Amino acid sequence: MNEKLTVLVGEDPAGAELSIQDGLEKIGMRCLACSNGIDLVRRAILKNPDIIVMDVALPRMNGYQCARILRHDSVTRNTPIIHLGANSGPVDRYWSKVCGGNLFLDVPLESAELHSSIHALVPGGGVRPRPVTSDNVIPEMTDQSILGLATNLLEQDLLKLNILKEINMVDSMDNSPGELFSSLFAIINSLYPFSSGSVLLVYDNHVEFYFCGEDMPGKKRSSELKTLILDQLRHRQDIRINPDDIVDVMIESDISAPSSPGNEDVYVHIGENQGAVRIGLAFENIHLEAYNRDEKSIFYLALELIRGVIEKKIFFRMNQELSLIDIATQGYSITFFMEVLGREMENATRHNYTITLFTMLFANFATISREMDSSQLKALLMSIQTSILRSMRKTDVVARWNQANFAFLLTHTTLEGSREAMVRVKKTLLSDLAESGIDVGLIKLMFGACQFNAVRDKTAENFFKNAMPRKQ
Repeated sequence: MNEKLTVLVGEDPAGAELSIQDGLEKIGMRCLACSNGIDLVRRAILKNPDIIVMDVALPRMNGYQCARILRHDSVTRNTPIIHLGANSGPVDRYWSKVCGGNLFLDVPLESAELHSSIHALVPGGGVRPRPVTSDNVIPEMTDQSILGLATNLLEQDLLKLNILKEINMVDSMDNSPGELFSSLFAIINSLYPFSSGSVLLVYDNHVEFYFCGEDMPGKKRSSELKTLILDQLRHRQDIRINPDDIVDVMIESDISAPSSPGNEDVYVHIGENQGAVRIGLAFENIHLEAYNRDEKSIFYLALELIRGVIEKKIFFRMNQELSLIDIATQGYSITFFMEVLGREMENATRHNYTITLFTMLFANFATISREMDSSQLKALLMSIQTSILRSMRKTDVVARWNQANFAFLLTHTTLEGSREAMVRVKKTLLSDLAESGIDVGLIKLMFGACQFNAVRDKTAENFFKNAMPRKQ
């Protein structure tokens, strides 16, 4: 099958000690060679190879820029891409992944390793069919148009990063829900103007609806948007809600765009795979049809980021309520915590950020509390929980199970960072307990920690188990 496989090879002959093309041809593969990034993009679109292998340090246009362009063309959108780099590190692999690369290999490498990697990405061998329709992003194929597109796509990526930064800078913990939604809507409105926006939050035991914009007399427009979101929830997720059971909140806003009657200009966004709470968003007169594909993709990305910020706000509020529980519940909050953990694992995998989980067990809590009556035991537990919550960041999620065992979820935190948090928790806790008259010399605390690994930690239960203290 090798003779049927066409490989587009991009390498700079002046910088290559061993030719990748020669190595592949020796094992029977058909190669198309390019010595710079612009020619590689042009030939990839015109020749439709089965796979592309290119050096990240190509002249005129590097391998990352090439991949970014090829992922926007219908011909090469799904073509496997292998990046090659010398003296590479985590940053190189990160940019390869962000720009659309399927695999990053260090050079020099053996032909056998590259051969096996190619067949892992093109397991069937043979020529890939060319798309029936083409929406080539650079129809002229001139050097200037290719370089111009590379610049344009880089600007779009920078815009995405700015959106991410702006949305994540919104303080979702200190602000009220209304203030949070008003800030998020302002960010969206600055890029994609709309006349009104709304959020529907569906909890297990109640529903809240927030409306942002100038309403019509008698709250007619907000009611119409609410109905549209409810219709989508019923249609897509079979969720049926009585409108009379919804708590309505009007948000003050500076958004002022001309509104139009009717529902034809309303965009409704319902997130998928939602757990403890379901979120529906609606925007009136946003006119998405006026934007191109890349602009729409940025808009959808912004909505996913907004949904994540809203979820964190909800999870924080619910977790704080569930953490302050008495002894009768015996770990009620851990069930909710596992839902939060699973969702955060999905987000970390999708958006490529670090999360860490650590656990703290009172190994001899039964011995310490043996002589206490129920009121004393409850006071001790509340003292422990208050001390823990005081020592953690507002973005951290904390849960309790089995009386005095605690789990801590830290987002955007490495394993080393979690160890610093452990020390802080332990120091604050023991200091507070000592002040309350507890002999801290009798307390035996056990800690465990684990940084999330998507390959190893397949489920929230696996991740939680890996964060438990090791037997001593």
